[in-house]
Amino acid sequence: MKRIVAEASPRGVLRVFALMAMLSPAAAEAQTIWEGNFDSNFLTNGNWSQGAPSPFEIATLNNGSLANQPVLSGNTTVGAVILSAGSLTIGTGGTLTAPTTTVSGTGSLVVQSGGGINGAIQISGGALAIASGVNLVSATATLNGGTVALQSSASIGPVQINGGIFANAGRVTGNATISGGRMELAGGAVTGLLDLDFGTVRATANTTLGGAQVGVRPGSFGVFAARAGTTLQLNNAAVSFEEGSTTTFGSVTDTGIVSLSPTEGFLMSNNYEVIVAGGTLRMTNSSAGTILGFRDGAAVAVQTGAAVDLAGFDTKIVNLSGGGSIRSETSGAVTVETRNSVPTTFSGIIQNSSGVVALNKTGDSTLTLTGSNTYSGGTTIRGGRLNVQGSGTIGSGSLTLVGGTLGISGLSAGTFTQTGTLSGHGRIDATDRVFALAGILDPTVSLGPLEVLGDFKFETTASANFAVNGVSPGLFDQLDVSGTLTLGGILNLTTGYAAEVGDTVKLFDGGITGSFSEINGLELGNGLTWDPGNLTVTGEITVVPEPGTLFLLAGAAFVTLLRRSGGLVACRRPS
Repeated sequence: MKRIVAEASPRGVLRVFALMAMLSPAAAEAQTIWEGNFDSNFLTNGNWSQGAPSPFEIATLNNGSLANQPVLSGNTTVGAVILSAGSLTIGTGGTLTAPTTTVSGTGSLVVQSGGGINGAIQISGGALAIASGVNLVSATATLNGGTVALQSSASIGPVQINGGIFANAGRVTGNATISGGRMELAGGAVTGLLDLDFGTVRATANTTLGGAQVGVRPGSFGVFAARAGTTLQLNNAAVSFEEGSTTTFGSVTDTGIVSLSPTEGFLMSNNYEVIVAGGTLRMTNSSAGTILGFRDGAAVAVQTGAAVDLAGFDTKIVNLSGGGSIRSETSGAVTVETRNSVPTTFSGIIQNSSGVVALNKTGDSTLTLTGSNTYSGGTTIRGGRLNVQGSGTIGSGSLTLVGGTLGISGLSAGTFTQTGTLSGHGRIDATDRVFALAGILDPTVSLGPLEVLGDFKFETTASANFAVNGVSPGLFDQLDVSGTLTLGGILNLTTGYAAEVGDTVKLFDGGITGSFSEINGLELGNGLTWDPGNLTVTGEITVVPEPGTLFLLAGAAFVTLLRRSGGLVACRRPS
């Protein structure tokens, strides 16, 4: 049979591929089968049924029981390679050029250090092993089944994974699309886009990815996970969650850390779902802190046993649910903002760890907490409703209402006790419950009323700071209670306007009982004072003259009257 010698240069490879494309189908289907009659040399004619394969023949390897399995130690170009059983080794100094090299069944393709392959590699079974230092950037790989092992310092061109396992300790120079199966990373890299379309990326050793973009395609799902004790660091230029996609971090068996730190930001659709199913999802820069809460149509579930580590960065989480934990393992104060566009329930725990965590509830809908939360940075409700149900709690620290509502009517216990400061304007729904304040009340009625549905009780350790800057509504602080209002502790008044006799303001509204043990700030100067006589009855205080001023005024009036009537006389003591 006549042989055609192919040039070894890339230009020569292109020429050979072009010639192959022009061959007749019959010529392109000619094949020669490995028999290994003499030795393991791939280029020995006698080892093949029709002689060593030419650039226009298919090299078929389908017998794994042969003692001599082929080893290529030189350069050759063939029409195609079909490896379904046995092994083919590309040794040092060997280069295999073929439009397509197919590995299936129990076939094993090994590229040793110093070896190379040009063309497309398709694996639907068996195994492909690429040794350390091997550079296959002119090759592409499609994995439909079986395994690929890319060793450290090895590289390969773009990769399409439709099934099987691609173990990457080297470098994919180009894009990697995972449409099934998974890529396992042991320090490996992907320089281009890493696109998940019903696929998985899993770290088996500490790995940092820094390609152009990583994300999940529209309408599909993807998993990013790390084996226990390892970290998968996503330092990609951007992280994207596409329309209708579901992105899962970790699993019940992969309990390592997945760390998000996009260098240029993120690309988000309006509707996507994020599930933290196991291990820890860590936010390691400010861009990462906005990823979970960028769109109102999204949803974030932190499942039982999983955790979100704020890592010292303020983090937004939209429509939070699940039973896991949210914490900050980096020292310093940090805020988690939970924004709700739909009602959700979180049964897990928001806690401090190394950092001090604060909760900021935003959005127009409802977040319900049923877990024993232990964060100590305080709670702010800026919109919608924050419910505490069953045996649930909010953390310690201040409680600030900025137009939002705290709901405690679903608590198992009859009394909710706030030990820190209660401030702001908004509503506390304590229907059939008692809201007990053991700390400080500091309302800001200038921004809106502070209302309580149900009962409110000032404990003996409480103090209430009320500002009065006028007698018109909105100029003085006020507490409106629909049920029973039990007074106690200390009332501190601050007056910020020129009061006049007869001015009356209603500080408290409700079924009032009890009294304050101490009231400060009653004296107004200029002989005037606040009279708290009706405070325990109607909740009102009224400006009146001070008692001493009344006596002086009465005496002066009497003297004036006598002078006008000529009734002043001198009186002597009888002798």
